[in-house]
Formats: sequence, C-alpha cells, structure tokens
Amino acid sequence: MADTIIHRRMGLSAIVTFLVLSQFTGIVQSQTACDSYGCEQGCTVGASGPECSCDNGYVLDDYGLNCHDKDECEESVNVCTHICTNSIGSFGCSCFEGYTRNQILVFLCNDVDECVINNGGCEDVCTNSEGSYNCSCINSTYTLWSDGHQCDINECADDNGGCEQVCTNTLGDFNCSCEDGYYLTNDNKTCQESPTTETSLDKQKDLSTEVTVSIVIGVVVLVTAAVVITLTVIYCVKKSTVSPAKPYSRNDATP
Repeated sequence: MADTIIHRRMGLSAIVTFLVLSQFTGIVQSQTACDSYGCEQGCTVGASGPECSCDNGYVLDDYGLNCHDKDECEESVNVCTHICTNSIGSFGCSCFEGYTRNQILVFLCNDVDECVINNGGCEDVCTNSEGSYNCSCINSTYTLWSDGHQCDINECADDNGGCEQVCTNTLGDFNCSCEDGYYLTNDNKTCQESPTTETSLDKQKDLSTEVTVSIVIGVVVLVTAAVVITLTVIYCVKKSTVSPAKPYSRNDATP
C-alpha cells in the first residue's frame, strides 16, 4: 500500500516536472524565436510562428515588425467632446473657452458659469450662457461701454452733446472737437475757423510789400532832401564868393 502511494507520488512529480520543463522549454524556444524575428516591441509565438505586437497607443507598420504612434484623434470614434491633442503613444482632451474638463470623465467638458465669480466683471447684470456670458445695464438710458462690461450714458446721443461739430463719448463723460480748419473756442463747444496757411502767407507777403514800398519812399525822400540841401549850399557858397560891383562915380566918366 505504501509502495503504491510512493509510486503514485513519484508519477505525479514526474508529470509536474515534465510539464514545467516543457513550459520552460517552450518559453525558451519562443524567446529564441522572437529574438531572431526582430519585433520592435512585443512578440508572441503562435501556431504559425512568431507574431509582433505593440504597446497601447502604437500600431504595427505594414511590415508587421515595427511600431509607430497611433493618432487616436483621427480615429472614427473620437472620445474627446471638444479638443483632442495627439501625443507619442497617447492623447489628451481639452475644452473650448468657457468650459472646463470634467474631473471624473476627463473627455467631457462642462460649462463654466462666469457670473458666479465677481459677477463676471459686469458692472450691472451678468447673464450666463452655454460656453459664454454677457453683461447688460439696468438703466435703459445706459449702454454697454466698448469693454462689454461697464455701463455708460452716451451724452453725444442727445443734441450732439451740445457740441457744434464733433462730439466724442467717453466713459462717464464726453468732449467736443472741431473739423479740420477749425479750432475749439473757450466754451469747449463752439468752433471758430482757423486762419489758413495760404491766407497767412498772403498777409505776410502784403506786409512785406508794404514795408518795402515804405523803405523805398523813405530812401527817395532822403535822397531828394540831400540833393536839395546840397544845391542850396552850393548856391549860397557861389553867391558869397562873387565880388560886389563898384558904385558909379562922375569922376569915372570919360571927358
């Protein structure tokens, strides 16, 4: 009885040893076959021989040996709801502006309620919408400023703000200005025509001509006066140098 049990145990051990050795031998043979086959990443030996395989995020090339990156974003079924960005061996999902990625299902995007934080930056009313938001003004006489957040009344909409020509609205105020060729007067509303450059030049030319004529006339007058004075002096000098005639006497008469 004991011998039978021993023989049975030895037979079982032999079977286990045979199986282990067979498995080990198979592994060694498979490894040897894969080493010589030239797979870039994974290799298994099937009924038809060695077969190459790739890690997640990679696919076999046409030769069945090398692996290259798989662009998950170009697959027919894209798991990302908004933006898919491919990377080597993987990919990532991101969201459009106004959305945030779901913390659990990272391929999903949730709308961001901008009005919750600081009223969305709106001065008056903030209204949330899918992927965005908008501001509005409570008072109907006010309109949104160019920044889309602040409210302002447009003074220029009423009688041009009192400006004679150009009215420019500013945040909380306005200012008047004038068209080309005009300047703003002291009341900051009305405009006065500016002297043109041509008119100024004409006036300068006229003034220059008048000065020139005055100078010429002055020179002529001075020269004429000098000539008159000179002639007068010459006449007087000549007259003083002529001898006076002797007085007539009877003794001087011829007998």
